[in-house]
Amino acid sequence: MPGSPPLAGKVAIICLGPAEASDDLARRLAAEGAAVVLVAGPDRAAQERAGRLAAEVEASGMGRPAVFVLDALDARDPAQLDGLVGFVTELFGP
Repeated sequence: MPGSPPLAGKVAIICLGPAEASDDLARRLAAEGAAVVLVAGPDRAAQERAGRLAAEVEASGMGRPAVFVLDALDARDPAQLDGLVGFVTELFGP
């Protein structure tokens, strides 16, 4: 569609790391039209950061954010990945 942001209709899954680089990536992808799913581990500070970032993205009108919190952050765990895929599919469709 002409005039649409380049990532409109796409979903970006971003694991928040300890550095601000993941925050900047989330902002940039949201600004380009992607819905962003922010993945935070069990650390309370990380969860609060994800919530603040999601609120920032939503307030700016840049995109539709969502936060997914893991009990333990281990991308090698199939159950965690299945849970994340189910969460994203439920919110944004297949």
